Amino acid sequence: MWKSLFVTSGDLVVFMDADLTDWDTHFVPGLVGPLLTWPEVRLVKGFYERPGEHGPLEGGRVTELVARPLVSLLFPALSGLVQPLAGEWAVRRSHFASLPVPTGYGVEVAALVDTVVRHGEEAIAQVDLGRRAHGHQPLLDLGEMAVQVAAAVLARAGVSGRGGLGGGEAGDDAAVVLRQFLPGPEPRDRRVPVGERTPAEGLL
Repeated sequence: MWKSLFVTSGDLVVFMDADLTDWDTHFVPGLVGPLLTWPEVRLVKGFYERPGEHGPLEGGRVTELVARPLVSLLFPALSGLVQPLAGEWAVRRSHFASLPVPTGYGVEVAALVDTVVRHGEEAIAQVDLGRRAHGHQPLLDLGEMAVQVAAAVLARAGVSGRGGLGGGEAGDDAAVVLRQFLPGPEPRDRRVPVGERTPAEGLL
């Protein structure tokens, strides 16, 4: 997503998850509408119905168990967002270029926190996109996403991704080890990147 700023030229940038299985073309105009209508809006977040055999939250486990609790505790101005980790969002190019960008799944929540801290709640809009479905990851694979989301939020609250106080770590090499336990004698250690790329505006 950070690299997209170097290969596109429009004033508005729209992101869509690549694994969507149920969506419609109205998603794009729906997301850019608030940016074309209200100059104070810098970022637009989509939300939608998430169908699933176990209920609408089947695809929102990291949102409900990690992102929403952390946002409620540390950045309550964002607690009104229906789906803070939604991959369907739009942003002004100039604004996104001014933000540091996590290298993994933390990019969406990082952009929200940075936007509300810098410009206030009025800089973020939400759009109901209707219905949307996509493939779901296995539970253990969601551990990596949870680490990256938590690292992005905690870094912006002054806590590093390695458990100490301070800011977020820069560069693609920053990582933490996520130890997961599976059936068998040995746990599985997974290296999870938690680095952030410098704002693109200094490189464009």
